[in-house]
Amino acid sequence: MLSVRGVMSRHADPRDLRAAFARCEAITRREARNFWYGIRLLPREKRLALAVVYAWMRVADDIVDAPDADARSCADALDALEVETRAAFVRAPIVAPNATRAAIARALSAVAHRVPIRLEDFLGAIQGQRTDLARADFVDEAAVDAYCDCVASTVGRICVGIWGVVEPAKQAEALRLATLRGLALQRTNMLRDLAEDAAQGRCYFSSALLASHGVTRESFLRDFRNRPAQECVMSAVETARMSFVASDPLEALLMPDSRAASLVMSCIYREVLERIAADPRRAMRGRRVSLSFARKLWIVLSILVRTARGATR
Repeated sequence: MLSVRGVMSRHADPRDLRAAFARCEAITRREARNFWYGIRLLPREKRLALAVVYAWMRVADDIVDAPDADARSCADALDALEVETRAAFVRAPIVAPNATRAAIARALSAVAHRVPIRLEDFLGAIQGQRTDLARADFVDEAAVDAYCDCVASTVGRICVGIWGVVEPAKQAEALRLATLRGLALQRTNMLRDLAEDAAQGRCYFSSALLASHGVTRESFLRDFRNRPAQECVMSAVETARMSFVASDPLEALLMPDSRAASLVMSCIYREVLERIAADPRRAMRGRRVSLSFARKLWIVLSILVRTARGATR
């Protein structure tokens, strides 16, 4: 892969770009929560590149999650973000609505021209936000997977471009495994945020899954704390577990200096998933299932030991 080393020094305005990268890193440190524990384990240049990606994703999420924004203004804002992103990838002049967006676009442009990340994954992430905005129903699990691919697997594939693979011939396989990992992470997110999403009229269970437990989307949104809803949660837990297991070989394909970061992100989410599985009602009480700082730190330290010994799982 191309290294991100030297990306700032080769830019036409290095002081502005240093400030742009610093702003992206500050956003990531403040907002990333679970992901920051893994990101901080990366070498500096990779950490900065991934911070830029996270900051960009945060902008996309915040557009749709803005509490008082109407659908039309959100759609317009996503269109504007797409224009900014396309401009960043071709190094065209960037017009952004504020200094933060301009800084993120400048930093993204620099990363995109030093690292093999694809514009199509960023556009896919924007399409995922448009799906959220439309409050789309998901007919079956394939439709849920397609949504998860947009909002999460796109990030996994971008990460592979930044992290790098040991053997170029394994790039396609690493991207496939990163896609599966993204499905697992997003399905865990959807379970963790179940009550919060339901309060906003969002349901990420497919109509097919709901029907298999005698539930409709409307009845689920009215009352998602009953037994059939808990059975839906457990079915979704099992699907996420299978995606995690299927993606297990990913770390062995990554560059050694990136394996710990990927494992930490995965292990934190897997533990959240298992806590939900142990008591599905925890996902229904309106408070996110999360790990303590001490537990996350233990995961980080244990993975550092494992990767130092050459373990990739």
